[in-house]
Amino acid sequence: MSNKPQQWVLFVCCALNELFFIALYLLCFSSPKITPSLLPVNGVAGEPLSLLPGSPAAPKPSTFFVSPFSAAAMEYARANKMDSTVPWILCAISFPVMAFKQIVNVIQLVEASRWLAEGDRKMRKQAGLEKKR
Repeated sequence: MSNKPQQWVLFVCCALNELFFIALYLLCFSSPKITPSLLPVNGVAGEPLSLLPGSPAAPKPSTFFVSPFSAAAMEYARANKMDSTVPWILCAISFPVMAFKQIVNVIQLVEASRWLAEGDRKMRKQAGLEKKR
């Protein structure tokens, strides 16, 4: 029997798991719900003006960074122009598979720990070492 179906399932699980974390990374730079510093701030009261993605944050980049062409200033400008809709969709699609993969990872960790402990116990018994208490 061919291993092709199992390989595809493993590939899809791993790809969607990684996609989830990439989408989370993108949300940190595009969603004011995750990164409140992306919210524009009212100069008088200091209250957020809107939750719209892509809204420029205050203070102005020209006063925030020494050089407008620094890496931080360029990232700041890019983040404020990126819409968070696509990363949210990618998170929603890939979350169930990511959760499944994390559960499987924990099960594998527990089983591998038991397997190693059993092997160690057998080796100690064969070597005639007494049981540790």
